[in-house]
Amino acid sequence: MTRKILFSLLLALAAPAAHAAATHDVPWFARHAAARQAALAACAANPGDLAASPDCINAAAAARAALAREL
Repeated sequence: MTRKILFSLLLALAAPAAHAAATHDVPWFARHAAARQAALAACAANPGDLAASPDCINAAAAARAALAREL
């Protein structure tokens, strides 16, 4: 299932803006740690194209919130 989520997320991030799938919000990324990590990895691998995408911004916000909860 994790591979399926990762594959779906990577396809969504790579899709052209006109045909992009729905983005995920911060609470969704907070609940789906594997997808959050996959999004962060994809965003880090291609920051020039993806850093300003809604999924990258939301995944990063969810990661910051998760880290704050751990401290």
